[in-house]
Amino acid sequence: MTEMKLSEIYSLLGFGFDGEDRLVSGISTDSRTVSENDVFVALVGDRFDAHDFLPSIKCALAICEREVQGLSFPTVIVPSCVKALGQIASLNAQKAGLEKVVSLTGSVGKTTTKEFCSLVLSKKYKTRKTEGNLNNHIGVPKTLLALDSSDRALVCEMGMSARGEISYLASLVVSDIAIITNVGHSHIENLGSRENIALAKLEIVEGLSKDGILILN
Repeated sequence: MTEMKLSEIYSLLGFGFDGEDRLVSGISTDSRTVSENDVFVALVGDRFDAHDFLPSIKCALAICEREVQGLSFPTVIVPSCVKALGQIASLNAQKAGLEKVVSLTGSVGKTTTKEFCSLVLSKKYKTRKTEGNLNNHIGVPKTLLALDSSDRALVCEMGMSARGEISYLASLVVSDIAIITNVGHSHIENLGSRENIALAKLEIVEGLSKDGILILN
């Protein structure tokens, strides 16, 4: 993560700040590993609600969707913790000052293409890439939050199962190059046709820079 102050996060989320400012050590979504200098984002999933774990942790700030009583640290209430995580991750990517950003999607071949691109870029730049399959609305922000000021390039994999998902991911980081490996039948049960799958993949261009390049198979 780049250097980020507590006051920057308050301002980014639309809150005033009047406390003692300090650098944040990280952004955490895991109550088991959060530190007292981290900002904790209380994500809510189908099988868990991180708000339930807030009384058992210590952190610099908790970003929540509802009030939790009896906490020893400050909280801010936002409409969506997922969107707040994305906002902070996008700011971190901007602060990293990357020289080259490649985003990619496709029905198959994403991971192989990511590895190829990373290998090429790493010959010239210190390159960060998506680890494993962290390519969704939680994984992409985690990739962006891993960036620091020593990174010069990023290869970011983006997955989807419905319209609008890649549009959101592409909005988090400006790409110099976008790649669509192919358009297959994955998630056709949600999208109805390969044409609709193609349109969903093409949302990746929404994150391209003004002079960005789209690479198609």
